Amino acid sequence: MKKLSQLILLIIPLLLGFNMASPFQEGTIGTQPFINEHVNITHENILIKIDEDFYFADYEIEYYIMAEEDGIKIPLLFYASDYYDGFIIEIDGNAIELKTVDTLWDTDDNNQFKEFLYLYDTINNEIKDESFENHEQVNKDDLLYFETDLSKGEHKIVVKYRATRWREDEGWVKKSSFRYSLAPAKYWKSFGNLNITIDASAFEHKITSNLDNEPTDGDINNIATWVFMGLPTDVLEITYNPKVDKLTQTIIDFTPFNIALVLSMFLVVFQLFRMNRSRRLNTKRWFSKAAVLGGIAIPIFFISTTIAIGLILENSMDEASGRTNYGYLFLLFLMPLYGFVYLIISIIVDQILRLIHKKNLNK
Repeated sequence: MKKLSQLILLIIPLLLGFNMASPFQEGTIGTQPFINEHVNITHENILIKIDEDFYFADYEIEYYIMAEEDGIKIPLLFYASDYYDGFIIEIDGNAIELKTVDTLWDTDDNNQFKEFLYLYDTINNEIKDESFENHEQVNKDDLLYFETDLSKGEHKIVVKYRATRWREDEGWVKKSSFRYSLAPAKYWKSFGNLNITIDASAFEHKITSNLDNEPTDGDINNIATWVFMGLPTDVLEITYNPKVDKLTQTIIDFTPFNIALVLSMFLVVFQLFRMNRSRRLNTKRWFSKAAVLGGIAIPIFFISTTIAIGLILENSMDEASGRTNYGYLFLLFLMPLYGFVYLIISIIVDQILRLIHKKNLNK
């Protein structure tokens, strides 16, 4: 029995060691604009309206600005990275055509951005390499602008676009979020009060945000508004972290792989006893049936059980699942390898048992 126990311990590690990786899916990173040195932002409203599936969010940002002089052509530079659809800008109620920044940094040939000179070294040396709270890097190639002819005084600029969610596939449960970078406001020469409104009334599940304060008005799981006199955080993040029941969480913690492994160990032990019994009765046969049949059946059972538990788990969690069916189905491609290796090991163990019992018979 001691030798049998040692053989069991030798076989167990053969079933270990497969791990599937899940990608990190990036969404839209909305940001504050960079402002002309002759423009002050006196007030800002941010509205983020989340859809019923927590897949898209409509952003609407209102900037109340004060132009210090007449004839300002480019009041703001916008950072627009990976927005989904409909980037629209209105100034004093009129839609404005957007343009991409192609020659912003060519100071010899391009003077239209001379009123953003305070950003040149900052962007080249800091912002492009800076990661706001490790969420996103600002890339100068994603800057947009519009040309107008602002008169001195107050104006209202409205920015609208649709954003996609971020998703972190850590394990089985997806953590989804919408993000908006407030960090560029650090480079403004002035900053008025900031209102942030999150409208999650269409979404049925509970969400959280990284805003430390309680809402000034409303409930974050419906419609909530915060009022700030400064920047509350570098990156505003609205997060949905799905909850699962205790049984599902227990299966997740133990993993389908380990469950299939434990069940397979019962078959391995049964196979070893059958091989041991067969060899005790017959040492002349080259291969025992238990070695061959078990060597083929157990890997098939192990991989099939792992896939089945994984698929059942995914279907039971629905959208909360952090994996896709294709991940565990990939194990099917490993079945020939697992089967071949385990069959060889089974035959080797069978031959060891054959020699042990043959030696005992000759005593």
